[in-house]
Amino acid sequence: MDAEVRQFSQAELHQIRDCLDQFIEEGLQVAPEFECSILQAERDPTVGLGGRGPHLETASLRANVDSGGFDANSESAFGL
Repeated sequence: MDAEVRQFSQAELHQIRDCLDQFIEEGLQVAPEFECSILQAERDPTVGLGGRGPHLETASLRANVDSGGFDANSESAFGL
């Protein structure tokens, strides 16, 4: 491979390098959803525990408990 590369001019090598750099950059890009989840996890380390992502039910349950409105006998308290 070295022998083939040495056959290119400096201008051609720069073009190849630019092309390879762009190809690598595109392959390293992170999906916006994944980036958002990483940023959210950095702000709130409890997000995503349990391997299923953030749970609105859990946040709602916490709000009910904090406000004194939690009813353990209610089916909706446990998402049933």
